[in-house]
Amino acid sequence: MDLSTSIIAAAGATVPSNYDGINIFPILEGRAPKVDRTLYWRTDVGNRSMRAIRNGDWKLVVDGNHVFVFNVRQDVGERNDLTYQRTDIANRLRPMLARWEQEVNAEASGGNPGAAPAGRGAARGGGAVRGGGAVRGGGAAPID
Repeated sequence: MDLSTSIIAAAGATVPSNYDGINIFPILEGRAPKVDRTLYWRTDVGNRSMRAIRNGDWKLVVDGNHVFVFNVRQDVGERNDLTYQRTDIANRLRPMLARWEQEVNAEASGGNPGAAPAGRGAARGGGAVRGGGAVRGGGAAPID
């Protein structure tokens, strides 16, 4: 989402107000401060569903019935699952992920929370992804 928004801005066009993502070029060029955001995403392929949230150094992944917690600053490759050592992180991030997913589903169903979710994937960096997706910004994954 950020790349699309950044390319539109770099081309000199006006980025629509309801468009997801932010222009990251001022941050990368040192003209603007880092932005902290919480990022969310999900994907449903076949009978496999995966959802995730990144908040600061922490990432929670729900892959089917399995939950994983990673410190992505210390473990970039996400090889050291800390779910049992950091239940506090899982207990903080899991409700945030559930609320986001409810919002995305409600938006996709036109405000009808009982309707089936549309689309196969999601990634939000600021607002709803049109055409079936979700990465949403809020506050804690630094862009640098």
